[in-house]
Amino acid sequence: MKISAMPTQSDPIRRPRLIGLGALLLSVLWILAACARLSTPPAPATAPPTPSAQSVPDSVLNNAAGNGSNSSVNSQGETNLVVWLPDFYSLDPSQPGGETLYTVRVLFEQTYPGVFLDLFNKAESGQAGLLNFLRAAQRVAPSVLPDAVILNTQDLWQAVDAGLVQPVDPAALDGIDDFYPFALDAATYNDILYGVPLSADLQHLVYARDYLLPQTGEPLAAPPLAWSQVISDGAPFIFTAGVREPARNLSLLLQYVGAGGSLSEDGTLTDAAALVDLFTFLAEARQSGAIPDRILGLLSEETTWGAFADGDAGLAAVNAHYYLSQREVLDQVGYGPVPTQDGTPSTVAQTWAIAILTPDPDRQALVVEFIQDLLEAEVLGPWNQSANRLPVRHSALQAWTGADPYYQFLDDQANLAVAIPNGKAFTDLAGQMQQAAQDVLAGNLSPQDALLTVQATP
Repeated sequence: MKISAMPTQSDPIRRPRLIGLGALLLSVLWILAACARLSTPPAPATAPPTPSAQSVPDSVLNNAAGNGSNSSVNSQGETNLVVWLPDFYSLDPSQPGGETLYTVRVLFEQTYPGVFLDLFNKAESGQAGLLNFLRAAQRVAPSVLPDAVILNTQDLWQAVDAGLVQPVDPAALDGIDDFYPFALDAATYNDILYGVPLSADLQHLVYARDYLLPQTGEPLAAPPLAWSQVISDGAPFIFTAGVREPARNLSLLLQYVGAGGSLSEDGTLTDAAALVDLFTFLAEARQSGAIPDRILGLLSEETTWGAFADGDAGLAAVNAHYYLSQREVLDQVGYGPVPTQDGTPSTVAQTWAIAILTPDPDRQALVVEFIQDLLEAEVLGPWNQSANRLPVRHSALQAWTGADPYYQFLDDQANLAVAIPNGKAFTDLAGQMQQAAQDVLAGNLSPQDALLTVQATP
């Protein structure tokens, strides 16, 4: 089912997009405390593998229904449009991101009298994480399901397979040419767009400028660009080698792309030579000490960032949002592209997109209007900046406050980033590549034997 760009309710003229946003921000400050539907988010959850839907207790679903998470029309004919968001987005109106979202909600409700936009935070992962919650609600309490939800696109395709998500007509979206190239790819599954990208995170290198190189005793003045420099410099290089979710192992996928490989939704190993070159680098860097012994103990991006921040390495491949959140207190930390085989910059992005769940055409059209409001540069930019995430549109990144060379670096990286393909076929291949890479790092397989295990696994 395709969705139209216009509601079929009594709103014949599409309004100008968020004109006077700054003025409205000032005018609504006095009623921020009354924002009952914008609740303070819970503490961020850890990110273990997605559990089964059966692990969500029925009591949690009942509580959700009791908290107004039912996308219904009440006895007064008022419509409550329900949207779930991951908990890295603040709904607290006293915080910058929450204030922006509150302003968008006020404008939306003024434009569509009788329609109320109810926004709820959910944990991004874990027992009551977004995808798990959706699956469980579909099974035992369909009335709890929201009209729309913001999901990591690696969860989005699983929601599509579960029959939860409506396709999106790209023609319904304004300014589609302004999206970074990876963004729409990330929300596309089986050649159909199933979500509208809003946020992203990508990997790049961070390095300690004051780290003394073991070969020369000199500080690390500039980051290495190629694998050969990583080995010759000898500064410990860390990345999340022990991650459990293969399709989210950005470091491995980035290095494969950087060696000349490409990522395909059908799960095809596109370049065996590139993969064996990557395994060879891992083996040689591990043997030289450039990749330290503890590398397989880095199970998450958070632990990798923590190890670097604690001074355990001179170089680290990290997600941009960790650097964004702490760079002001890390004056001796620089950034650059992750080293690749020949020094050509490469990166892989993960993306969060808003998916439409409601099958009702009128409600779908209202959700599209809300999405259009979120996509405005003066909304999408500051909103993501407050969450330390990248907006998926070039104009929105240009709306970030402050002149900063790092923002231009992020723009350059976003323009060359590739998306993680969706679907089980690619996830299976990524898992095979990940296991083989871990065996190489552990010294259990040679690079050539590691390639053979990937090729031999159905």
